[in-house]
Amino acid sequence: MENRKKEFDKIKLENYKTSIESIIYNSKPNIRHKEKIVNDFKHDYWIFDNFDIYYTYDIKFKLFLVYGCDDNNNINIVRLEDKKLIKSLKGHEDIVDIVKHFYNEINNKNYLLSADYNKLVIVWDLNKYIPIHKINTYYTKYIYSFTILFPKNYVITSTEGNENDLDTTNIYSLIDGHIIRNIKQTSKFETLYLLIWVYNNHYYLIELCFDNILIYDLSNGKLFKALTSEFNRPSYFYTGYISYDNKYLYTCTIKGIIAIWNLYDGTLVFNTRIKNLNLLEITLWSTEIKKKKNISNDKEEEQKITNYILFSNKTHKGFLCINISFDRVIKRKECKEYDTNFNYHVVSFYGKGKDIKCIKKIIHPIYGECLLTSGNDRNIDLWINNNGF
Repeated sequence: MENRKKEFDKIKLENYKTSIESIIYNSKPNIRHKEKIVNDFKHDYWIFDNFDIYYTYDIKFKLFLVYGCDDNNNINIVRLEDKKLIKSLKGHEDIVDIVKHFYNEINNKNYLLSADYNKLVIVWDLNKYIPIHKINTYYTKYIYSFTILFPKNYVITSTEGNENDLDTTNIYSLIDGHIIRNIKQTSKFETLYLLIWVYNNHYYLIELCFDNILIYDLSNGKLFKALTSEFNRPSYFYTGYISYDNKYLYTCTIKGIIAIWNLYDGTLVFNTRIKNLNLLEITLWSTEIKKKKNISNDKEEEQKITNYILFSNKTHKGFLCINISFDRVIKRKECKEYDTNFNYHVVSFYGKGKDIKCIKKIIHPIYGECLLTSGNDRNIDLWINNNGF
């Protein structure tokens, strides 16, 4: 245990960042329930970014949980080490139903975005616990997702439009909170999740929608690419993540379909439907690259890419771990790589019987690799990994 604590100190800055390149231990998860962290948590069927975590480091590495509570309009901040409530952020006039943390590497600051049922978005400085901007979003139905793009100082929100209007994604200035532009959807249905993709020194916004996936060039707000499939519509693309090599988009749908998209050419490279499952949320547990062998005097190299991925499951409750893997051939002479033989198998099923709607991987200051989950029991629970301790 002491060695693991020393390791946390060494990698604290990597954990402090929210980039997808945070800590990977390359171990198959063996997860068990540890304890309840809080039991007064707000739940909403449609929203899955309904709590978040952030890290700080002064004398030691600390982990904090932020969430909106049921009995007032505040945002609570709990220190996970002792489960102590250290701060309540006040500024919303209605119940807060979505929060998301962002870390800015440029100025070493923690930011929080929060939204309430009045469609008010607040940008918070978590270093000082003060609101920076209050943004009244356009259109009147619902906010589903938002993100911050620090290099451009953008705050991006996705809102569902009125009955006679298309859904729009709005871009605001992080500097003054004023709107910069809005993106008119080519879809007639709302965007459920937003991702930022960096490609060829350009910033793109990936929108996971009700029935399709749209990619916009943020330099001009124009549609760059639409990812289409032959899934039975509507697909409900709820959540996803971009692979470590920035090449693939992993998504899941409420109907139990797992899909992998090649972002470079827009092709669907793999999809499968896990029978009798309704998938809600997806998170990467770990990934590893195993070198197999060199061929032809280092001119060609074969690798095996393995991913352990966790899904929250509505039908059977609990969450599922699957292994998605593929072969990678690197042809050095041509400076190209080819990925083939995508496949998957179910590894484990955890927490069966427990209703889980939101699932997040964290690095706990004491227990190491862990999960935080929330569900209909009004709890946020901590799960620890039995491997490696």
